[in-house]
Amino acid sequence: MRTDWQAGFWAGVIAGVIDEALLWAAMLLQGMSPLAGAPMGAAVILGPGVLQSPPTAGIVAASMAVHFGLSIVYGLILAALIGRSSRGAGLLTGLVFGLAVWWVNYFLIAPAAFPWFVPLRSSPVSPLLHGAFGLIAAWAYLALRRHERRDGMDRRIRLRKVTVERRGFDDRRHPAAA
Repeated sequence: MRTDWQAGFWAGVIAGVIDEALLWAAMLLQGMSPLAGAPMGAAVILGPGVLQSPPTAGIVAASMAVHFGLSIVYGLILAALIGRSSRGAGLLTGLVFGLAVWWVNYFLIAPAAFPWFVPLRSSPVSPLLHGAFGLIAAWAYLALRRHERRDGMDRRIRLRKVTVERRGFDDRRHPAAA
């Protein structure tokens, strides 16, 4: 089981971007500002004192640092779990992984270290977003992993069926002598 760490890194970034966009869309649909949750994320590294603060640029930046830092770590873990699995097994692993991350974060870690996240575990949006993150990260990893890129190139070369005529220096073609 060989892991492509670079693909895992980028899978985490891609899934983090899409997951953040989905979160913002869900918040907008609920009539909330997409930045309303930034103090909760920022409080992970800045402390619970920022929970009552409005989402300033510094708080949003800290929240994004937490979000993308975790997204990359989770992308790397998922890459290790998927390795060279098939597409179906990899996507299933991603979905289960995303839901497991949700459960561990909200039921084990949050009560002990970040209690301000505990009320969010009753939201139906949270497990959906985590499951989507896992699926997206798995899809991105499967598309980006090295042997997939190499196999794709080999397939394109086979489909072109180009034959290259090799000639030496003295093999130049000259017009027929009359």
